Amino acid sequence: MGDEGKRRAAEAALELEEYKESEVVGIGTGSTVAHLISLIPEKDFEEKTFVASSMETALSLKKRGAKVLEGALLDKIDIYIDGADAVDGEGNLVKGGGAALFREKILASMSDFFAVIVDESKLVESLKYKSIPIEVNPFALSYVLRKLREMELRGEVRKAGSGKYGPVVSDSFGIIVDLDASDWKEGIEELDRRLRNIVGVVETGLFIGMADAIIVGGEEAVVRKLSRRRV
Repeated sequence: MGDEGKRRAAEAALELEEYKESEVVGIGTGSTVAHLISLIPEKDFEEKTFVASSMETALSLKKRGAKVLEGALLDKIDIYIDGADAVDGEGNLVKGGGAALFREKILASMSDFFAVIVDESKLVESLKYKSIPIEVNPFALSYVLRKLREMELRGEVRKAGSGKYGPVVSDSFGIIVDLDASDWKEGIEELDRRLRNIVGVVETGLFIGMADAIIVGGEEAVVRKLSRRRV
């Protein structure tokens, strides 16, 4: 059901009134988003302007003929659509598997409406049992790793795959560190706060209280709209 569930979630996102009425659309990164881009109607590329969270997404959109703006030129977008690595029962997310979490969080914050598209495999009881990415300024890497150890968190620098040696570097030139927070005793909001208070941590992959809608693709797509609370 993996790919089919992702496709159904993407189809449902394009049926949202918030998407249909939008003029400026933010698009995230990842395999579910790849389905979304392939399904966007041709007329939308004539009528809407797009903003991408990563170079990969920008290139995919341009290939389909989209008008793609740089996010730095905007202070607001109408809707942001993206996938997630994990979603808990309250609609909180872990993101950053595609190493674009800093830009993804900016676009989610800029948006009037943030829609998350996932398949059923991404639903979890607790986010702390998933690997949680953080983006770190390269100059602060050793210091940040020490502070994580002091918090009794296990952090591993993510390594690049084939074609490149060394750490994964984000589109914003940060180094991605993946955390094992399974022994964390406090709540996920406190974890996010403590991580962001470490000098050198650019952003975390915890998206707490940010989603306006969670769309889960399974046998059919289920759209769950939430009341967003800024954290």
